[in-house]
Amino acid sequence: MVETIFRKAQKEHSYISFYAKLCSTIIKLELESKGIKATPSNLKESTFRIKMLSSCKASFESFFQDPPKVTMDVNDENYEKEIGRTKKLFGNIEFCGDLHRHRILSDQTLWSVFNGLLGLSKEDGE
Repeated sequence: MVETIFRKAQKEHSYISFYAKLCSTIIKLELESKGIKATPSNLKESTFRIKMLSSCKASFESFFQDPPKVTMDVNDENYEKEIGRTKKLFGNIEFCGDLHRHRILSDQTLWSVFNGLLGLSKEDGE
């Protein structure tokens, strides 16, 4: 379920807010089913949240392990592939923002993601 929601959020940008809200609801239900109150300090107990954050991290890492070959030539055979990869990256960024807005992603984690995207070390980002 995590992979499906994450993949759809990356590709269907107009529904990102819906998918983040869905994740928030699933996490709350999961915690409640474990008898844990759904508070920010208890979010780390959610298996769904841990898997969602792992998917986000893996997506960012895979994007930068094989950086896109920037080309403006629409006749280049890789052009469409790179456009698709870029759309997924922006979907991932936007989804992380919405996860933060729904208090699923902490400030510290969000800063870590964006510092990583910018190539900054922890000391550079402060």
